[in-house]
Amino acid sequence: MVGGRHTLLAAGYSGRRDGAQRRNRLWLLLGCAIVLGTLISLFAVRGTRILTLRQQLQSSLLIHDEAMIERLELENRLALKDDLAAIEDAVRERLGWMMPGEVRVIFVDRTNEPASEGE
Repeated sequence: MVGGRHTLLAAGYSGRRDGAQRRNRLWLLLGCAIVLGTLISLFAVRGTRILTLRQQLQSSLLIHDEAMIERLELENRLALKDDLAAIEDAVRERLGWMMPGEVRVIFVDRTNEPASEGE
């Protein structure tokens, strides 16, 4: 074989040494790929976890704001329950009650009546 393996060996070429170097390079490349993949997966997992926590925080803040609004409304209603004028107005309006000696007057809207011929 001219220019074959025997010629390369005669020139000082060692097939074993090149094969070992090639395997070492492959292992090094494989190790780097594994480390890089591990780092990327760790950052991806942490990134998704951070996004999930941010969404939960936003929903918790919205719930908190709604609860504070409801609390203020309840405090206002409670303050009205202690006010005698507010209680009196509510009783008159809802139940139609009157104080002794009062006369109830009901106003009728005449705009809804059909127009007569003289008008």
